[in-house]
Amino acid sequence: MTTQYLHSVFNSFPVAMLITLIVMELIYLWKQSEQLKSGLEIVMFCTVIGTLLSFITGYQAQHHASQSFEVPDEVIAAHLNLGRLLLFSVIATATLGYFRFRALHGRAVWRGFYFLSLLVSCILLYLTGSKGGELVYSYGAGVLLGS
Repeated sequence: MTTQYLHSVFNSFPVAMLITLIVMELIYLWKQSEQLKSGLEIVMFCTVIGTLLSFITGYQAQHHASQSFEVPDEVIAAHLNLGRLLLFSVIATATLGYFRFRALHGRAVWRGFYFLSLLVSCILLYLTGSKGGELVYSYGAGVLLGS
């Protein structure tokens, strides 16, 4: 398997990890425990790694998007920019999540910024995925004809 096809594998990681993070956060609001807190930190770390892998493989795949169909550069650039924003947002979310558990003062402020950042990450995830779907389903990006 060459690198241009890896993006289709790794692009589901940010989706799965952010959904897992939200579900775990809802459980943590209801029942706080040290085990769940540790699990949240692991999922935050995995979210960053998964998003990074998705971004890197997508960046490498952009040069192969027009294999069978002509894909406008503007649409690829928009998807790439949204992916970059998502990566930065996920890193910020994980950082804020880390500090909200370790803050000695102002935990409510850290928690508020964390949840705001998590919301922004989810919105960016939706926008990035929508643009990626447009690339594949409207323009045939990365699709090979025949074998």
